[in-house]
Amino acid sequence: MTDIFISYSRSDQAWVARLAKAFGELGYDVWWDTQLLAGEDFAHIIPTELEKARCVVVVWSKVSVTRKWVRSEATRADNRGVLIPVSCEAADIPMPLDLLHTEDMRGWNGKPEHPAFQKLLQAVSRYCPAPGLSTGSGELPPIKDPPPPLPPKKFPWLPALLISAVVLGSGVYWQMQGKSSVGASLAGDSFTSPPVAIDPAEAERKAKEAQANELAQAKATLEAWPDAITRLTTLAESGDTSAMQVLGASYYVGHGVDKDQQRACQLYKQAVDAGDAKAEETYANLPNCH
Repeated sequence: MTDIFISYSRSDQAWVARLAKAFGELGYDVWWDTQLLAGEDFAHIIPTELEKARCVVVVWSKVSVTRKWVRSEATRADNRGVLIPVSCEAADIPMPLDLLHTEDMRGWNGKPEHPAFQKLLQAVSRYCPAPGLSTGSGELPPIKDPPPPLPPKKFPWLPALLISAVVLGSGVYWQMQGKSSVGASLAGDSFTSPPVAIDPAEAERKAKEAQANELAQAKATLEAWPDAITRLTTLAESGDTSAMQVLGASYYVGHGVDKDQQRACQLYKQAVDAGDAKAEETYANLPNCH
């Protein structure tokens, strides 16, 4: 069984090579797609290796967040409960994976003693202790089986839709978060792309199609509020600061739960006390919390 599977974009191969080398020097068995041989069926090999891995490290970057294959690998690993996200540069992580804590490794210098890499090792050790680290008896610690996978998420997209619903219900809150609109987020790299000629009829068709999709998602969200709130409450109680903020926003504006601004402020304060910078910025600007 592979210890660590690394999911990444080819544009980040040089950075990932340093990461794989650092893991390998500690004795970990690392798999990434440079190990594919000529003639092998990557569409079969990669999913097989992904399922065999004790844990999966996904490397988020401006390019990898746009790659369907990387997003798919990360989602499958998250559903198994073995995903460890890291970022090698600032990037807009796709929903709902942005609810998971992502280790910021933008300042990593490639050395194993660097604090960012040490924190990553702590996360990896939850699934498989480094085989290169000896115990007091001089023997290598046994590799433990990974924790049992989390049960499949009945609605893996609910946290993302919950965020959208909260945002639609409170434009003020969205502005406090420093976001201009959901559409701007979904537009991705369109701001940096060169202008192209757009057929008006085609643009209108796509706009209507997008509107229909949004309405369908909104309907599904309203029908599944209890599951979303239950999931978020569980995550918040486990210390997930992103879930604390989303749940806090729900209580603050009364979406999916009875409006309770005192409870909302408590949730944001918990996220602030846990060291979440985004929560601190929002909490400082929320009325009725001070």
